[in-house]
Amino acid sequence: MIIKKLSIFQFRNIIHQNIEFDSNLSIFLGDNGQGKTNFVESIYFLSKGKSFRTSDTDPLIFNQADKKAVRILAQVEKEETLNRLEAQILEDKKTFYLNEKRNNSLKIFKNFPVILFSPESLSVIKEGPELRRSLFDEMLLLKDDENIEIISGFRKSLKSRNALLRRYKQGGLGKNQLQDVLEPLNAIYSGYSKELINRRLELISEISQEYDQTVREITNQNVNTFVDYVDEKGVKIRESINDNTLLYKLKERFDLEIKLGTTLVGPHKHDMSFHFDGKESRFFCSQGQQRALILALKLTQILYHHRIYGYYPILILDDVLSELDKDKRAYLIRFLSKNNAQTFLTSTDMEQHQELHNLDLMQFIVRSGTVIKG
Repeated sequence: MIIKKLSIFQFRNIIHQNIEFDSNLSIFLGDNGQGKTNFVESIYFLSKGKSFRTSDTDPLIFNQADKKAVRILAQVEKEETLNRLEAQILEDKKTFYLNEKRNNSLKIFKNFPVILFSPESLSVIKEGPELRRSLFDEMLLLKDDENIEIISGFRKSLKSRNALLRRYKQGGLGKNQLQDVLEPLNAIYSGYSKELINRRLELISEISQEYDQTVREITNQNVNTFVDYVDEKGVKIRESINDNTLLYKLKERFDLEIKLGTTLVGPHKHDMSFHFDGKESRFFCSQGQQRALILALKLTQILYHHRIYGYYPILILDDVLSELDKDKRAYLIRFLSKNNAQTFLTSTDMEQHQELHNLDLMQFIVRSGTVIKG
């Protein structure tokens, strides 16, 4: 999958820009504040339907525009077919098109995936479990359409359940009323939860060997690396679960849930625990080792996607090379040279990355939101 042409209109500090790509590897170079990340952010937005820097649409719109509108278009070649992707923001409304037909952003991401690796990605192990869950759920979303339905169904049923619990806490429902309404909802919620938990377990199992091998190559150490899936109490989940397991937990925590007004049981409370050489990485690994674990996971995600579909997703490396030490940076460059994933990098200085000079690379100089081919 290759982006051949990219057109950006009134996105961040980019007034209007057309770019053509004739290489799998492109780097946007510029001083801080010039807008180099804005270019890769526009590609991410086109695929994912959202920014990786803000949840608000207002900062994405060129602030001096007469009309509060953004338009991003791309010609994307996939399996010898040329596709036209388009994203629009008008005021605060987002719309997405595939081959001039309005489409769901999630379906676009599924068919034209982008994988992001940023300095924030490197801190995933140290941060809260939400980021770790998101990494694995993103892989599930890309795997098949059924996972899209499962994750969407889980989120909707969780939202409905939390709304009812809040309503009770605020005095809008009696306890008996709440129990009557929750009973059928609990069956739906536990069904989606079970499926999501089991899909996560299956995914961890499917990537484990490739992930372990990638970590060994990056670190040049013969160590055992694995990921544990743990529940809301930190207990490892090793086998598939059934509906009754979750229904029992919901019943067990019901009094506390109505007191707090929120759902305490389910996949949204779970975590992925990374182990390196038999140790829990959050507590016993150095920053360099933690970064190696996340780098390996991102690269495994690319290889896993290629193994399933036969093509590579697009990879964005936003100012990440400077965050890696020499050995990890060299490994990443070798990976990029061996695999055909179209990759977009950002950096302040090409001279910092001598490893890139021998690659077939397009350079773009960014100044005040304008790009010049280097």
